[in-house]
Amino acid sequence: MPWRIPAAAYQAGDLSATVTSLLARHSGLEAALVFPSASAATLSALVGLAAGREILLSRGELERDPQETSLDALAGAAGATLREVGSINETVLADYERARSSNSAAILSIALRHSPVADAGGPKLPELAG
Repeated sequence: MPWRIPAAAYQAGDLSATVTSLLARHSGLEAALVFPSASAATLSALVGLAAGREILLSRGELERDPQETSLDALAGAAGATLREVGSINETVLADYERARSSNSAAILSIALRHSPVADAGGPKLPELAG
């Protein structure tokens, strides 16, 4: 069933609140968050998870998406430090295990739409058992 957003939400400038309410109601979740961009969502996650700590990410994923704020700038604004692991072409689970410390807050993986690494099939990342 398609969602119908009332025209008044567009006119009142309250589209975010309307979509947030629809997501929460239709997903059965207690709450939902809607962000205006990937940068805003990433910043919010970094502030919530990693302020004052480090984030591990594969070296091949630090490339900048020209349509978004750089990951370095977002991490800096969140008070987090980025720590690259592995190589540009391949990162294995052991790379994350060696890099992990008591100051590590999370592992971040970014999928860019267009980049030399993504166009070549993306970095080879480890399979994680779930």
